[in-house]
Amino acid sequence: FQYSDDLFGADRAFNICWYEPYHTLLPSKQVQLLYLWDELGIPHQHEKQLSGSSLTIIGFVVDANCLTISLDSAKWEELISFISWFCSLAPIKHPLKEFQRLARWINWILNIFPLLHSGLFSIYQKTADKDEANLYIYINNAICSDLHWLLAHLHRQQDLLILEDI
Repeated sequence: FQYSDDLFGADRAFNICWYEPYHTLLPSKQVQLLYLWDELGIPHQHEKQLSGSSLTIIGFVVDANCLTISLDSAKWEELISFISWFCSLAPIKHPLKEFQRLARWINWILNIFPLLHSGLFSIYQKTADKDEANLYIYINNAICSDLHWLLAHLHRQQDLLILEDI
């Protein structure tokens, strides 16, 4: 599995070997890749060479043992609080940059909950063709409705069970 410049793979927990440049034990496949990168002159950093049954990938906790993808609880609460705060102020207005911040955050959560994409529709519609970051935009009923719908679905399921959803 590859995401951007990150590469993820699976190996058996007991299949480890020593990687001399970092003076540490790592999964064998990872060590092979690091030696290949060394031979090709591709730079890499020790702190980015992670392994284990549970890893944080682009802010999501991927647990290979439980077969789940989730947000850590602090990020989850922060997301829920921000969405709740944003739509609790209707009919108050927010600057465009806050709309964009919310849209980025929701777009990010779509990595594990892609079926919630319709929760962004009214935000995109309201902010289309606007580019002044400090321009204040009123929150309308459609945005509040979409955000409440999104919150209801997010409250129901924090974890994505991979095995069930494949």
